[in-house]
Amino acid sequence: MSEKGTDILEFIRELRKLCTNISSLLGTTDNLLKQDGWEPIDSKVLTETSSAYHSPQKWFPSEFFRFYKNERYKHLLTFVCIILDYIPEYTNYTNFNLTEPIISAGWFDYGKDNEVGDNYKPKPWYARYHGWMTDRKDDGTLFHSSKDKQPFPVPWNTVTTFGWPLINITNTEELKSKITDPLLNHIKKANPSE
Repeated sequence: MSEKGTDILEFIRELRKLCTNISSLLGTTDNLLKQDGWEPIDSKVLTETSSAYHSPQKWFPSEFFRFYKNERYKHLLTFVCIILDYIPEYTNYTNFNLTEPIISAGWFDYGKDNEVGDNYKPKPWYARYHGWMTDRKDDGTLFHSSKDKQPFPVPWNTVTTFGWPLINITNTEELKSKITDPLLNHIKKANPSE
């Protein structure tokens, strides 16, 4: 076997390890959020991929994500997303800034009289919203946007996100201290009457 052939095989095996690690991270996230009543909306973790020969850049996903809902916060759609890359020529990534893979989290607020569900289903691109935040920092700082700042109509009123470089999350304790605990605490602080 050639050295190049061995390198390609090793790269494919590393991709599989990456997917296994991401699956573990998202499964742990599910378990941590479930303790506070947040349930995954479905089993999806990726979208906007392609198996067509003419779309090779979409053969591997740019992000992996989970959406959650909670009976106490029926008007909120919560998410956690691992953004590995972006494909400018396939999607509108105007102002999307990514210098390394990140993990982000946040929530969309549909308004107290609205309930996440059949009428307010998440669009997959919602999960990567942190990448569009103006002057974004990936250090746990909260960023906010509202429906009136969007270039097209959206069903939610506000979105709040934060993120960290993916390499900063190497174990459950870091996931809990940098992603799930801050997410839950920020939601409770923003919705004190629930």
